Amino acid sequence: MEKRVESLEMTEQEWQANPPASKTDVERIWDKLQDMEDRSRRNNVRFFGFPEGKEGGDAVKFLEELLPNLLNIKGRREIERAHRIAGQRPATGDRPRPILARFLRSSDRDAVLRAARNKGKLSWGNTTIMLFPDYSRATQMKRDKFKECKKKLHEREVRFRMLFPAKLRIETGQGERAFECPREAMAFIDAMQ
Repeated sequence: MEKRVESLEMTEQEWQANPPASKTDVERIWDKLQDMEDRSRRNNVRFFGFPEGKEGGDAVKFLEELLPNLLNIKGRREIERAHRIAGQRPATGDRPRPILARFLRSSDRDAVLRAARNKGKLSWGNTTIMLFPDYSRATQMKRDKFKECKKKLHEREVRFRMLFPAKLRIETGQGERAFECPREAMAFIDAMQ
């Protein structure tokens, strides 16, 4: 019994002296994992606002036929796959689940997002449609920290954009300013005339 305890104590000392993975190793691996997840979502777009069931049984066909008219773009944008975000179908009157579409080429995805941004407000029937890139949960949480900044910029009608992964670029009369820290961005916005 004494030998077993001694062996365990020695093993514990070895692990404390040379841990299998340090905190920085784990953080580095976590960052790589997040980067890989974001890269795997690079061709994805989330469509918000389409009423439940309007896509019928084929969301790919629905979007491929709708996008040229909705966004005033020429040519066919190939969608690899599309579906509603998993979850229970919402009750009548509740917000519909988003449609997640994966484009075959990132250039098609970029063209669709650019056309939506240039067109401004998108309407389909009586519904407002919004398009957003698809990001990992960790990246989305970083971007969400700028929510109040973006709200103020919208109210003041100041042009801005979010850069990947979570950087706010604000257009000013003197050029552009980029912020990775929401507090610094808010201080700058508050100081703007």
